[in-house]
Amino acid sequence: MNRWAINIRSALRTYGEMKPHGIYLSAILLLILSVGISGQDEAKAVLVDEHGRLACDDLLGRLDSYFAELDKIPRSIGVVVLSSPKAEKRLAVFRQYFIEAHAKDRKFESSRLKYVRANSGDELSVQLWRIPPRAAEPDVSNVDMSYSLPIGIRPFILGGEYTYGDGICPEVDDAPVFAYFLKDNPDSRGNIVVRDRSIVKATQRAKKIRREFRVRYGIPSSRLRFFPRKASVPENNLEPIVEYWYLP
Repeated sequence: MNRWAINIRSALRTYGEMKPHGIYLSAILLLILSVGISGQDEAKAVLVDEHGRLACDDLLGRLDSYFAELDKIPRSIGVVVLSSPKAEKRLAVFRQYFIEAHAKDRKFESSRLKYVRANSGDELSVQLWRIPPRAAEPDVSNVDMSYSLPIGIRPFILGGEYTYGDGICPEVDDAPVFAYFLKDNPDSRGNIVVRDRSIVKATQRAKKIRREFRVRYGIPSSRLRFFPRKASVPENNLEPIVEYWYLP
C-alpha cells in the first residue's frame, strides 16, 4: 500500500474515533490532499547540456551523450535551443543542420528532436533539453526560425564545398542553406567562387550550380555571380572547391 493510501486510511480511522467532531474531517482530508499533491514529483524539462562553439570531436561526444540520455526515457523528446546574434544567425542554422546530420548517422529517430532558434545579443549558445512525458517545454525568448538578416551587415562567406571532409564531422550540404538565406533576404545577392583543375572545368561546374539554384531553389540567375578559378594544390586539401559569399 502506498503512502497516499495509508494517509487516507489513517484519516478515516481518526474520523471514526472523533465522530462527535466530524467537522474536522474536511480539514484533515484537505491537509492530506495538499501534502500528497505537493509530494508528487512534477514532470519537468531537464537541461542535459549547454555549450557554445566546440571542436567537432567534442561536439559529437556531447551529442552522443545527449542521445543516450533521451533513450533512458523512450517517450521523452529532445528540444535543442540554438541562440545567436541575429547578424550571425548562420551559426545557429549550421549547428542545427550539423546535429540533424549526426542524428541521422547515429540512426536516432528524427521525430524525437525539435529545434528552436532564437536571437540573442551574445555568442552562439546551444541548450540540449530532455522533455519527459507531460512536461512543458522550456520558455524561449526572441524565437526566430527564419533566415532573415539585418540590413547593413558586411558581406561574409556563408558556406562552401570541399573535395572531401575530415572523416569525423558529418557532411552538411551548404548549398540549400545558402539558398534559404537568399530567399528570406530578397535584396541580397550571392557571389560563388568555383574551382577546378582548369578554368574551363570550373566554368562548366559553375553553369551546373547556376542551373541547380534556379531549378531546385528558385533563385534567379540575376542574383548570382560566378567566379571560375583554377584550383591550387592546397596544404591538407583544405581549399574549398566552391565558396558561397553572401552580399547584403
